[in-house]
Amino acid sequence: MLIDTHTHLEGFARKGELDAVVTRARQAGVSRMITIGTGPEDWHLYRELAAQHAGTVDYTVGLHPCSVDAFWERAVAELEAWAPTPAAPPPDRCSWCDCRGN
Repeated sequence: MLIDTHTHLEGFARKGELDAVVTRARQAGVSRMITIGTGPEDWHLYRELAAQHAGTVDYTVGLHPCSVDAFWERAVAELEAWAPTPAAPPPDRCSWCDCRGN
């Protein structure tokens, strides 16, 4: 089983090419793709893509260090709203990346 653990599928989705990309990936042996959220502007889109391609596309929500701006506290507050609840349990996989360069 091959899993592409770091994709950015937004551009393909916006150009109407995502179905073809998913098909090519599956033909190449990729069974799952994880699309990486970099800020609040893409979280909803990636959730929709994961729902449309359930079983193949998963998604993350997060803040990319290069995308953090003066409004980062607001983005973190929005991120907290995406935390799992009893009505929406967490996925069976979870990861954390600390990219501060320490």
